[in-house]
Amino acid sequence: MGSMSRVLRNALITIVVGLAVTIAVASASAMPARDAGELIAIAVGTAAVAVLLGLPLLALLRRRALAVQVSVLALVIVAAIGLAWLLLKKRN
Repeated sequence: MGSMSRVLRNALITIVVGLAVTIAVASASAMPARDAGELIAIAVGTAAVAVLLGLPLLALLRRRALAVQVSVLALVIVAAIGLAWLLLKKRN
């Protein structure tokens, strides 16, 4: 199995497990389906922003030290979460 197909398989497994855990927690806590759906949408949107920002940056930094790549990736994740927070704050 090629490297890309392994990455896609792992991404799919992560998505399925994330959805299953979200549904299980929502069900156990009697959370309304609409609220659970909103949390899923926020998570998907935040992850999409992180991927769209992170992939090009990591491609540019591929010859840099691993510590630099990890630091940039951590900052991208924080930025994606911050952007999601700002959008939600503006909405409410």
